[in-house]
Amino acid sequence: MRMILDADLKDEYKAKLKEVQKEVKVYDREYKAAKAEADRNRLGLGSGIGSGGGPQTNDATLSAANGVLDKVDESYANTVEMIGNARQVADATEEELKRQDEQLDSIYSELQGIDNNLLRAQKLIHIFSRRMATDKCIQCFALMNMLIIVVIIGLAAAGFDLSSGGAGAPSP
Repeated sequence: MRMILDADLKDEYKAKLKEVQKEVKVYDREYKAAKAEADRNRLGLGSGIGSGGGPQTNDATLSAANGVLDKVDESYANTVEMIGNARQVADATEEELKRQDEQLDSIYSELQGIDNNLLRAQKLIHIFSRRMATDKCIQCFALMNMLIIVVIIGLAAAGFDLSSGGAGAPSP
């Protein structure tokens, strides 16, 4: 802010400030009074000044107040009805959520059963593959025995002497 050095000028500005502040207070009071009057008129409880019919009578004021009370009762009834509807929706939603929870539990138990069946199937496949490997070994040994027997029979038919214990010439 700028400093005012002249004391007379400073006193003059202070006086003008006080006048303006008084005017602001007056306007503020007038504003509040006008706002209160507007609020009363909105409720139907105004003084009736400016309505063209002069001041309202007690009966007119009571009927206006009863009209306001009727509107309040109507609003209250609508609010109660909306709360009832909201409760019905909430109850229906709760039932649906319970049904979905049961459905999820059922799906989970079925999933556990499937998981157990898969684990059992994996163990059975492991056992079968071990048995098949064992069976292949047995088949391999059986095939070798058969080949040895066929070779022995073939050598015996060709006339080789197998009883001498060694490789020898064919017998005469």
